[in-house]
Amino acid sequence: RYNFGFYVSVDEAGRSQTGTSTAPIGIHILTPYSSNNSADKAQQLSRENMELVILLPPESNFLEEIRQSMQIDKYLRKNDQELNGIYEGIKHAKQEELSNRKKNIITLLQKAVEDADLFIMGDPIATSSHAAADRINEGMNKLVQTVYNKLSYMTTEPTVQTIRAVFQRGNELSFDSKGDSYANKNAVDEANRYIYNESLKVGRITEHSVIDTFTTVPYGFTELDIGWILGALFMQGKISLSINSRVLSALDTPADEITDYLTKLKEYGDKLVIEKKEKASEKTLKVVRDVLRDAFGVQDVTGEDEFI
Repeated sequence: RYNFGFYVSVDEAGRSQTGTSTAPIGIHILTPYSSNNSADKAQQLSRENMELVILLPPESNFLEEIRQSMQIDKYLRKNDQELNGIYEGIKHAKQEELSNRKKNIITLLQKAVEDADLFIMGDPIATSSHAAADRINEGMNKLVQTVYNKLSYMTTEPTVQTIRAVFQRGNELSFDSKGDSYANKNAVDEANRYIYNESLKVGRITEHSVIDTFTTVPYGFTELDIGWILGALFMQGKISLSINSRVLSALDTPADEITDYLTKLKEYGDKLVIEKKEKASEKTLKVVRDVLRDAFGVQDVTGEDEFI
């Protein structure tokens, strides 16, 4: 469910992007023509950048096929009109040669990747498969796991429906604030620390700033992940949510409304304000429970402080 954009770079040429143009991770291919075509240089590049570095073997001969193909293609483009008519046979022969060379390039390039050395974060890596595509996929999976090393903090796959369910009455007990385990606890704790630290600096933050932080390295969470996390913190009573100066309440703000605020980023991302909320101490809650029991006859008082 996680799709990370990445760039592709060959030798010292600039990056060509695939996916998002600001992708922090990429594939860097070093051909025999590169000034960095050595294991030491490849290790250094992979250490300095968040890249899967593919060091092709020095005897790779696909480059000569590429050079020949480019010459044929240039010849066909330049002499297209002249090759019509009586030279049509030459044109077809060159076109067939170009097609065969392109197929050969793919075969030779696959062989080069099969024999290549792969590096991530300064270390050589081994792959379980020898096939070129499998080696690249396995290498990229390892790169993602290394760079987005807190992605595993999310242990469920939130949807709009599961986010809405967070706000159902009684779910405050599912997010025990005493430190017991619950789904995505590490992710919730991480977001709680971030909001606390940012609150000390600026006081209030928006949903957008949380999204910008937790969709990038080292988290890589989705917007739905973050919506669920904020919902959990809200139900724990650790943060308050407000929109247009109106403070939301788990008691009287409809679940559908809160869910919309947390999942419709384009509409509400800059409007939904998040503030760190000071929870009432257990001692204070006990006093309130005692008053409710003694003065009003309420015997079973459970839940978070807002509900009490």
